[in-house]
Amino acid sequence: MNALPVIQRELRVQARHSLTYTLRMISVAALVAVVGYFGLEDQLVSGKGGEVFSWIHLTVLGGVGLLVPLSVADCLSRERREGTLGLLFLTPLRARDVVMAKGVAHGLRAVTTWAAVLPIGAVPVLLGGVGRAEAMLSVFGTFDALLIGLGAGIAASAFNKSSLGSLALTAVLTGACLCGLSVAHLHLVMMAVGQWLPGFQWPEWSNHLGWLGAALAFSADAGQLWKQIWQALPGSARACWLAAECATTLATVLFVWRLARIAAWRIERRWREEPSARAQRMEQVFGSPVVWRLPFRRWLRWNLDRNPVGWLAQRRWTGRIVAWAWCAVLMGFYGVTAGDRRLLLEESQRLHVALAGLLMLSLAAVSAASFRRERETGVLELLLVAPLNLWQIIGGRLRGVWRQFLPAMILLGAVWLYVGKYDSSVDANALLFYGITFLTLPVIGLYYSLARTNFINAFLRTLLVGLVLPLFLARTGEITDVLYWVLQSGVSPSWGGFWNVYLSAPVQVWLAALYAQNLHENLECRHFALERKPT
Repeated sequence: MNALPVIQRELRVQARHSLTYTLRMISVAALVAVVGYFGLEDQLVSGKGGEVFSWIHLTVLGGVGLLVPLSVADCLSRERREGTLGLLFLTPLRARDVVMAKGVAHGLRAVTTWAAVLPIGAVPVLLGGVGRAEAMLSVFGTFDALLIGLGAGIAASAFNKSSLGSLALTAVLTGACLCGLSVAHLHLVMMAVGQWLPGFQWPEWSNHLGWLGAALAFSADAGQLWKQIWQALPGSARACWLAAECATTLATVLFVWRLARIAAWRIERRWREEPSARAQRMEQVFGSPVVWRLPFRRWLRWNLDRNPVGWLAQRRWTGRIVAWAWCAVLMGFYGVTAGDRRLLLEESQRLHVALAGLLMLSLAAVSAASFRRERETGVLELLLVAPLNLWQIIGGRLRGVWRQFLPAMILLGAVWLYVGKYDSSVDANALLFYGITFLTLPVIGLYYSLARTNFINAFLRTLLVGLVLPLFLARTGEITDVLYWVLQSGVSPSWGGFWNVYLSAPVQVWLAALYAQNLHENLECRHFALERKPT
């Protein structure tokens, strides 16, 4: 078997990689937090394991749908960037062997991560209220999501050379495939058991979700829906339900196999890195300016003169499209919600917090991948010997990252403040918090883009230090209410809380200054990732 040596090589690489163990720690910590939350509410009692199991299943399903695609998204594109894909094809290996080796290695890592959380998943079973049926359905659903994430990551990695492009395509493809899988799963189950439950009443909340929302809620076992349906079915109907689950898993395996074939076909055609005439023609049509060419060239030349380091990240249309893509998303969202005055005014605080959070996620991804291309191609060494001091290099890249997201941030803040004039529940401190995060998060991302070899590791650390920790400090009002409620049982906590920006802002500024100084020292001493530390 030609692929066996490559599988062994990939398994050795994954065994030495710190991300393998980081994913297990994150997964176990998430489930421990879920169980600990129910323990604080005194719900870890005998016979109450059903609700705990539903939340554990939702956490595992969300973790598989998020972490597995992210860990696979750069498997083939990294080989293309480093030039090792062509070396593999000098051997008797074929494209499908390489894809199979990558899939097996990353699939085993995902399965071992899944197995690491099984002991915590046994807690609701020991409490009681969870049957074998719910456990089997959870295994089926999680395994399907794992396969979808694996196939989507490999396919997206075959169609991109840059790590950020592979990550973006993986996120889009995984979301679309998981939504399609949820709808198909619910349809098969309804076909299998519908004739035995003609008068079954779905929960009231399912009427407001629509078809896709109901499918996602059913896949996540929201409100212990599986247990309600399973107990109302006769034995023959339960067998049909399990047959529908097997059919869904079989269809998922065939779909992922098809994605792997597409990925093998793609890298077999493009492993020489020679752009096709069609790709060049499409880039010329969609990536070249059509109107205002002379002002556009003058603007690029002005950027090059004023900020050459920031210009490196925006010299191609793929780097410039980020700013206007977010503006298009926000304008489309506001255009849709403008017709629903109740949604825009009564839920404006939650909607804008969610939009700001997504914007910060995108900002963290761009900043964590900022210096990676320059480091991999050797351009960073050229910048360090150019007539620019280190603070000019750091400041130039920071201004470039801020400029990419500044139009979207201004649009979001303007609408947020305007709606706040008519909605008394809008808290201006929340906007101030995300404004400070907008300034400090790229500094932390730039540090980790050079300090870590793996993009996922750098991205997660950037989120943890630059967003999660300040958000934890900013929501101390809710945390104080919860602790007071735990100590004084019977007092209901006020989940509205407040944004304690006066506590989080100094910490954010201090962290940004600390990471900027560390980044300056690493650049001065040439302490990059992949380089040997001095002894």
